[in-house]
Amino acid sequence: MLTLREAITLTLEYYNKREQEYKLDNYLEHVTEVGACASIIAAACGLNVTKAGIAGYCHDFGVLISSDRKNKTFHGLVGYEFFKSIEQDELAQICLTHSFSSKNFEIEEYKSYGEENIKRAKAILNEIELTDYDKIVSLSDHLVCMGYVHLKDRMNYIEATYNVKHEYIRRKYKNAIKLKREIENKYNCNIYKLLGLK
Repeated sequence: MLTLREAITLTLEYYNKREQEYKLDNYLEHVTEVGACASIIAAACGLNVTKAGIAGYCHDFGVLISSDRKNKTFHGLVGYEFFKSIEQDELAQICLTHSFSSKNFEIEEYKSYGEENIKRAKAILNEIELTDYDKIVSLSDHLVCMGYVHLKDRMNYIEATYNVKHEYIRRKYKNAIKLKREIENKYNCNIYKLLGLK
């Protein structure tokens, strides 16, 4: 895996290129907070804190390469392909898996990313065994929205911002809660408490 210094250098290089094309609203704040969140959870679970932080920091890297809305791409797949091309398989996997709280999703739930992109992502996911780092980064991504938030608040934000159907948000929320409980039960921790949420 890249070192933290390498991950930051690579991110800033691509960020500065993309920033000239369109505004990357709060990108650096978001990935830094997800990395920090993943590190906090990993520490409580006795996992590698640095690895979790780097994975969280790099999870949205595909956004720096291609705009989902403008180019009708899926940033998870774009990031996956990029990190595969530089032989960073763990980061490639995180880029792809972070968008999904569960492998059991319907293509329609993610149609805004393009049906073919999501079909391809689902095919790759079916061949992947999710690690605890995949799960922690996915959950962390759902717990960050300009600071740490409850899953319900994050889902409300996603529904309002990206115009996602309520039925899909409900399913996404249930899967995220299930993922949170899975991690908490496995490692005997309270994730909201770890993040200072009541």
